[in-house]
Amino acid sequence: MNCRKRKSKRCGDRLSQSLLLTVLALISLSAGCARKPWGEPIAGSRYSATIEMLEEMRKDEALRSSCIDADVNIFLTSTVKNRAVSGYVQLMQPSSVKFVTSNPLGQPLVAFVSDGHTVQFVNTIDGYFTDGTLPSFAKAFDIPKVAYTSDWGTWLTARLPRANTVTEIREDEENRGIWIGVADQDVKNEAETSGLAREHVLIDPKNRIVLERAFTNTNGSIDARVSYTNLLPETQDATPLQPGKITISGLDYSGKLVLELSALQAIEGCRKSNFQLKRPPGYYYQPLPAKEM
Repeated sequence: MNCRKRKSKRCGDRLSQSLLLTVLALISLSAGCARKPWGEPIAGSRYSATIEMLEEMRKDEALRSSCIDADVNIFLTSTVKNRAVSGYVQLMQPSSVKFVTSNPLGQPLVAFVSDGHTVQFVNTIDGYFTDGTLPSFAKAFDIPKVAYTSDWGTWLTARLPRANTVTEIREDEENRGIWIGVADQDVKNEAETSGLAREHVLIDPKNRIVLERAFTNTNGSIDARVSYTNLLPETQDATPLQPGKITISGLDYSGKLVLELSALQAIEGCRKSNFQLKRPPGYYYQPLPAKEM
């Protein structure tokens, strides 16, 4: 069904909700049995050199813009359904995100914001406003913890994970670069997951860019793989580092989720208030239930 041609309320609602459900629940769709792309461990002088490279990359990342916005087209393909939706995205490091979808006339349909801890959601079609904690939102939409504890602003801009506890460094099976396994210190110290990386990033050591990342669960299985292509400059004279195409593959039913960014620009003076919504007058208020973690 072509929702761009059918401007009905029901069609617009489905299209808008798909942005939220496909992007935020992408990890919940993953099969969790993907083959690991990393191979033999790296040790000795190469290990030490890689650690030094990571430190230099973090210094370079500190010079990048902390806030960007862009137009976004999102495509979900699988053997059971195909969907496409267009909108606008704004990101602020490390975990603030805003998604807005509009109809063909440019009128907002759905707006979603999160600072990594709380969520606000406006549906202009049905006229309701929702807010609450991110864990409550995750429970309502059945989103696994790994999905909402990851820093969206970080992985959507192809940066190194904030966690700096390196658990392993390995070769790439296809010789594309080096895989770095990292985990938060508190996760690494848990007895049941001691030394287990929760996130792996594939780095091109020559160009010092992140090519891909993989999220793993407590069993070591891959929950999601994210690859980056079509690098774009964040400012006119900057080195192209922001991926213009982000692909999440290995989902259930041979599914693949693609985010294509365009009209990218860095935002100076980005504030937390950019990621806050107010309930429009007359809108029904539907708070998310509290959830203890």
